[in-house]
Amino acid sequence: MNPEDNLVHLKIFGEDYKVKSKADESYLQNVASYVDKHMREIADNLPASQPTLRVAILAAMNIADEVFELRKQLDELNEGYSAKTKELEKKIDEALAEHAHEEIT
Repeated sequence: MNPEDNLVHLKIFGEDYKVKSKADESYLQNVASYVDKHMREIADNLPASQPTLRVAILAAMNIADEVFELRKQLDELNEGYSAKTKELEKKIDEALAEHAHEEIT
């Protein structure tokens, strides 16, 4: 184990896990809690008792869907910022050119 790694004990969906990571323990606990919450929500909405693997896969799909949606939103924001930046650069260039022209005349 790398000396920088932390050994963290996590509980997800009633199962104990030991995880080695450079990440802070509280961060890992938050991640585990997030996964546990999603798994419990899935399990609560499925008929009867379902295998843990099925619940985990469905929770992973829901979490992946959130990630994809957030990436889409981030891409849209970046495109908007890029367009605004280009627009501002054009206005600045035009103002500088106008100012330079005024100084010449």
